[in-house]
Amino acid sequence: MISLHFTNKPVVDFESSAGGNTERFNKYFHGMLNNGIYLPPSSFESYFLKRSEQKNALSISSNQSEYIDSYESVKERYLKSLEHDNLKKCPEFWGGYSFTPYYFEFWEGHESRLNKREAYEKTDDSWKHFILQP
Repeated sequence: MISLHFTNKPVVDFESSAGGNTERFNKYFHGMLNNGIYLPPSSFESYFLKRSEQKNALSISSNQSEYIDSYESVKERYLKSLEHDNLKKCPEFWGGYSFTPYYFEFWEGHESRLNKREAYEKTDDSWKHFILQP
């Protein structure tokens, strides 16, 4: 099992894997794809292969959060997927989101509304800490 993360630091867990350069990975992935080399479409794709076949069958067969006629139809699609689909092939629609935070605010509420508010804002390559008025 191999995953590419485009980072100069060792990747040993989910937290360290999140430090990879996803923009660079995206360019590499599409360059390889254009040359007929098929790689997982995400540096986190190996996760799908580690899951049970039952979970993968559900991911393949479910249009998550879509309205359905009946629970029975979901079960039928799931059982059909479990029997006929390649459960190690991640569906194209399966994935996630990547985001880069630049601002966090935490507040501690009080009955008197004398709330304590703290904010962190990323500027350049460092985080600035601020105390805000309630």
